[in-house]
Amino acid sequence: MKRTYIDCPYRQILTEQNQPARCDLLVHLSGIQDSNSALATVDIDVCTACCDSFSPTPDDWNPVIASMMHAIGQQIMDAGGVAGCPVEKATELCETAISHLPVVLPDEDDCVDDAQHIAPPREIRLEQWQEILPIPPSKHGKLTRWAVGVTTAPRRQCTLTPCLESLIASGWSEPHLFVDGPVEIDDAFASLQRTCRPEPMGAWPAWCAALRTLLTQYTDADALMIVQDDAMFPQTESTKTYVESMLWPGDRDSIVSLYTSTDDMLNENAWRPLPRVWVYGAVAMIFTPDQARDLLECESRGLLNIINGTAGIDTRIGHWADQRGIEVWHPSPSLVQHIGQVSSVWKRSRAVGLRRASRFIVDEIE
Repeated sequence: MKRTYIDCPYRQILTEQNQPARCDLLVHLSGIQDSNSALATVDIDVCTACCDSFSPTPDDWNPVIASMMHAIGQQIMDAGGVAGCPVEKATELCETAISHLPVVLPDEDDCVDDAQHIAPPREIRLEQWQEILPIPPSKHGKLTRWAVGVTTAPRRQCTLTPCLESLIASGWSEPHLFVDGPVEIDDAFASLQRTCRPEPMGAWPAWCAALRTLLTQYTDADALMIVQDDAMFPQTESTKTYVESMLWPGDRDSIVSLYTSTDDMLNENAWRPLPRVWVYGAVAMIFTPDQARDLLECESRGLLNIINGTAGIDTRIGHWADQRGIEVWHPSPSLVQHIGQVSSVWKRSRAVGLRRASRFIVDEIE
């Protein structure tokens, strides 16, 4: 359930008009005393923005709390310190605030815009899809049955529910849930098949385990799609039909990403194979069973251990595809939007800038 400022335990109302209010979390973190509590006064816009992010705690500040704490620290430093918060502590607060802000490159936009909020379901005809985003002129192979998995792991800001709602509304009605660690699943999805691990094994191992299960459990599937839990689909049933109409693109072996990052986005509307190694986004990717078997074989032989740790799903897939001469096709505009404001792998990474789609097809179909 989405948080609202009305339910916030840190919000202390100061006037009968319900605004502004004092943020007791800011008071607690800064140590300021009652005579200076006005420094922690916030209006409803700040509270609303905070509720749009993950729930903050004294040890884990969301970007809004971090920004406010930095501003308070600067004011205290300018004042030469206040009761309960000398200059030294204010300086430390500013440094801590910076460490809690997401990593954003100089040319990236840190705003959460409408494209990252959940769009309502709408009717889009197959003909509209094909007019806006023409299918590739050549295709190969066949498609008769899907196997779809959704990988999820603990997040400070859960995106699983809107992901599943949009995926199911887009025509993939029975995804298999792969739960890596303690994740709360909405009762609405109780009927979905799921594979759960009490202790998380990490992004890449969990992704490979999901692909292996799809291979062994859905043996008659022609297309295996793995979706990450921060993907948003268009929420119209014709989405699945449209994707089926374009598989498999090109004249040779190919995999398909329904997601295209800002860095890989074209200005024109088209499907194309990426002309370089794929590195940005494994949000929703489709493989044939033969490709999945080969990828997992390479993984078991250690050929994809090209980076340290358990992250880098997209980088490893891109390396494998490049080594095998497999094209990675992707759409401009993107068929899927990346809505995760908080990464399950990188604590300071959000779906901003290159980590989201600058063009989402729902915004371009009227």
